[in-house]
Amino acid sequence: MKTRSVKTILSFSRVVCVSTALLLTLVSASQFVYADKPSARQLMDDVGDRYAGKTRTQVGTLLLIDDRNKKRTRQIHEITKDHSDGEKLLSFIESPAELKGTSFLAYEWDETSRSDENWLYLPQLDKVKRLATNDESGYFFGSDFTYADVSGLDMEDFDHEYANPEEGFEVVVSLPKSTDARRILNKYGYKKVQFWVDAEKLIVVKAKYWLKEGHRIKFFTASNIVDINGIWTVKKMQMVMTQGGKMIHASVYDVKDIKYDVPYQDEIFTTHALGKGLTQH
Repeated sequence: MKTRSVKTILSFSRVVCVSTALLLTLVSASQFVYADKPSARQLMDDVGDRYAGKTRTQVGTLLLIDDRNKKRTRQIHEITKDHSDGEKLLSFIESPAELKGTSFLAYEWDETSRSDENWLYLPQLDKVKRLATNDESGYFFGSDFTYADVSGLDMEDFDHEYANPEEGFEVVVSLPKSTDARRILNKYGYKKVQFWVDAEKLIVVKAKYWLKEGHRIKFFTASNIVDINGIWTVKKMQMVMTQGGKMIHASVYDVKDIKYDVPYQDEIFTTHALGKGLTQH
């Protein structure tokens, strides 16, 4: 079995949520768990594996800002559901009208031998496109978040080590495994990632991504962290793309509404349902 991957945007199921009740239970019943500092890999595994509801549904606004401060927005609806063999994610654009129905579907399987699967629906072409499993470096809905940021980085593709803690957060540096570096670089587009982790809430609060091309670096920040039904939830996230120390683009995702454990049928997590939103289910 593989560890659930670590995500930075939209799918809050792993990167930004942890059950308060579960955390308190673990701390009170097993204080030895973190009596000794876990390895960097174990910490990242814990971030990826924690409980965050059986289903999650949310509506948010994705703001895109270019280097001339020109702004565009998309309203996005997302649904995530845990299954016994993995996790399924559906994201679709509700507005603006010219992009309405554009959808992204991801299957993240637990079995190491089973490749994750991603699809993109383009309403202008009325076509479902299956994304290559060996390349998740494309950009999600025109933002600075890649499909890998959304569906998740597999922690077992990286070697992890601690850097010095900063501002009360654990800092983890993750590098593609040298034994398979070319495949991993091509898959994610990252030659190095640094995470700032709230080890108590198991939330990635900041991250820095060194891209393999263009001498570009991305900076991720999470804010407006609130407790919803006993689950710590990040309601605002920002990713800034830089080149030569200057911002060339930025994306800000602001969650307006989020609910946990709303029942959804499995039929909505299919390629046949892409582009239909929730109106026909």
